[in-house]
Amino acid sequence: MFKGFQFFLKLSMKYDKKYFAYMILNQIVLFVGTIATIILPRYLINEILESERNTNIILLLIVLATGIPFLATMLNGIFENHIFLHRINLYNKFNQFMSEHILKTDYVYVEQESFIELRKKAERYLYGDYRGFGVVFENMIIACGQLLVFFSTVVIISTMHPAFLFLFAAIAAIDALLQGKIKRKNNDVSIKQVPLEHRMSYLNDVVANFEYGKELRINGLNEWISEKLKKHIRMLMGFYSEIAKNNDKMSSISSVMMFVQQFATYLYLVWQILKNRLGIGEFTMYLTALNTFTSTLQKLSTSLVDVKQYSEYYQYLEEYLNLPTRQEYGGDTVERGIAHEIKFQDVTFTYPGQQQAALKGINLKIGQGEKIAIVGENGAGKTTFIKLLTRLYDADSGKILIDGKEIKNLSNQCLVNLFAVVYQDFKLFSFTLKENVALAKTENTSDETVEDLLKKVGLGAKVETLKYGVNTNVYKNFDEEGFQPSGGEAQKLALCRAAFTEADIIILDEPTAALDPKAEDEIYRKFDEIVGGRTTFYITHRLASTRFCDRIIVFDKGEICEIGNHEQLLELRGRPGELSKLQAQYYKK
Repeated sequence: MFKGFQFFLKLSMKYDKKYFAYMILNQIVLFVGTIATIILPRYLINEILESERNTNIILLLIVLATGIPFLATMLNGIFENHIFLHRINLYNKFNQFMSEHILKTDYVYVEQESFIELRKKAERYLYGDYRGFGVVFENMIIACGQLLVFFSTVVIISTMHPAFLFLFAAIAAIDALLQGKIKRKNNDVSIKQVPLEHRMSYLNDVVANFEYGKELRINGLNEWISEKLKKHIRMLMGFYSEIAKNNDKMSSISSVMMFVQQFATYLYLVWQILKNRLGIGEFTMYLTALNTFTSTLQKLSTSLVDVKQYSEYYQYLEEYLNLPTRQEYGGDTVERGIAHEIKFQDVTFTYPGQQQAALKGINLKIGQGEKIAIVGENGAGKTTFIKLLTRLYDADSGKILIDGKEIKNLSNQCLVNLFAVVYQDFKLFSFTLKENVALAKTENTSDETVEDLLKKVGLGAKVETLKYGVNTNVYKNFDEEGFQPSGGEAQKLALCRAAFTEADIIILDEPTAALDPKAEDEIYRKFDEIVGGRTTFYITHRLASTRFCDRIIVFDKGEICEIGNHEQLLELRGRPGELSKLQAQYYKK
């Protein structure tokens, strides 16, 4: 419980100290206003009932009895507004921190379903089941204020009769015990519904995401997807109904406890008045204290149980924030702006949760400045090879060396500067054409530089038709006049991005797979001219697109089965060689 409180306290101290300060001030103001409402009417009523009234004292008590609650209410409204403002500021800054954390987290975790579920569970602590950012922390602060009111009313009530303290303490203990038990049941249900909520979120994204729009409509999937949504809603409603039933039980328990408490108090106070042992002022004070005690106890119990319940999620947040990041890698670097030598030494890798190795005992040396083609059927290990080379994954065994240094000892920034990769499932951003090419270097890049590069990949004529040229937005998400690229245009834009970079090693992982063989061959040749003497990897399942490469490496079932240039591979026998010949007969000039 306190770990979570400390986490949010450090967070507010780091990003917005005023958020915590206003929270504390607000609870102090509420406490003063509440106590004044309980105590001051007693003295006012007693003074009015005195045979020798003092008008000045009565006026003073009226001013205090009305003025203090007025000021408390006014300040409470002001502080609540400031709390809201600073909570939003803290929320935005924390979201930025979380985004940066995700970007730094190792890709091996980001790609796993377990990571997504872990994040969802962590968010339950942060957002209290959609009730708002920091609700657990604020409940803790509110509980502290309620504790002040609670103990103050206990002191007042104890002057009525000490036995009531034991009665109220017993009622509070029973109420908290029963509510805690029910909250734990809700917590168990809530954890079970996380995977279902994740699937529901995915289905909603499928419906709203334009990338799925054509598939849904051309295949007439409206009713099919709608049924899936309805099914998931029914399943979620089952969880929510169970939580609602538990909450009904909690409300009933609290109501019964409150009834017992108030009935006993009223009975005692009326009896005391009938016996002339209690004045009207004291009677009013005790009743107000009782009502305040009851409502405060209920709020306090709810706040503390909530804090306890959601604090169980803090372990997921802690686990999520402690996932290894790329910044924890080594500090070695390699020289920039030169051709590099790459070695794979007996490298083996198996994807998490899989039985069969994706790569087995890979031994390979890439010379400085070589043009390498990596060929193989789908699932042969081509992309896995690249993910290990760029250290999106770490090999299970063996070593990967660049200029004699193990990549696991190279810094993250060194790896970022070293590689430029275009994957088959590359993504363009809903930014301008220029930003999609130059990325983080946009501000220091001229329009002319980007225009020249776009011309080289065959997009020059298209850019000339655009109203804002290279400053035109890609896609129409934020601009109706945006550029909606075709598949081929998007691929050329992605290649242009890789060509723009100053990386020493360029990797194309089948970004042109959707093109016909001749178009792919033409683009690869143009791209080869643009990148010049830099080490380049061309991953493809088409052998004909690799004729200009120095060497071709053929993967099959996670192993290297052939190495040679285009002509040498066509002379090979056996299954891989036959595969090469089969492909070649379609693509020869």
